[in-house]
Amino acid sequence: MQLKAAGARLKRILPHLQKKYPWIPREGDLPQLEELVLTLLAYDGSWKQGIRALSAFQEQYVDWNEVRVSSPDEMAEIVEIGKLPKVKDKAEALVKILDRVFLDHNRIALAFGPDQGEDAKKYLTGIRELASIARGVFLYRCFKYPKAIAEAGVTRLLRRLELVPQSANDEVAQRFLDKVTTGNSLAPTWFALARHAEETCVGDTPDCPHCAVQADCPLGQKVKAAKGRKPAEQ
Repeated sequence: MQLKAAGARLKRILPHLQKKYPWIPREGDLPQLEELVLTLLAYDGSWKQGIRALSAFQEQYVDWNEVRVSSPDEMAEIVEIGKLPKVKDKAEALVKILDRVFLDHNRIALAFGPDQGEDAKKYLTGIRELASIARGVFLYRCFKYPKAIAEAGVTRLLRRLELVPQSANDEVAQRFLDKVTTGNSLAPTWFALARHAEETCVGDTPDCPHCAVQADCPLGQKVKAAKGRKPAEQ
């Protein structure tokens, strides 16, 4: 498909996905470690809930190192202050992330507040314990650009929608989105595609009947046609 036509199709598809998975921007910047923790806490919730839980950590602990050595149950109680979903999972993930920082990068202070600098920023964006979409949001917040485009199946989704060639790799998918989106629209575009790829258009078992863009998806149309086909008479 030609780039212009593919871009027009993406423009037609996106409103359906963005209605279901809205990108909610947040004003202001935090030091990188706080930004990372907030992204983890707010995922599947809201920035407001995440900030409430982040503030509770800062009020009840001396620094992130004290948080790191606390019990998961104690941390879960703090996360719960924000009325966030997946409390236990987030507490366990936070311990893993802080342990990773403590063990791998001794130049990153586990104090509350200080900006860690560019070296720390690059290190923190690579922490694999952060779920893929949450990592992409964090990357966007740190760099103002979602570098995790290939994660969460975005490339696979673009191939299924036939917006990129079936042989396209992550680099090709990235170039396509760079060409058909602007700086302001890139984050909402990436976020909607990533969430859809994670929750509906999953690897081997895409949920085509509940897909918001089935009418515009070649695979979705094939699944719909196969389902509506009557079995041959014996």
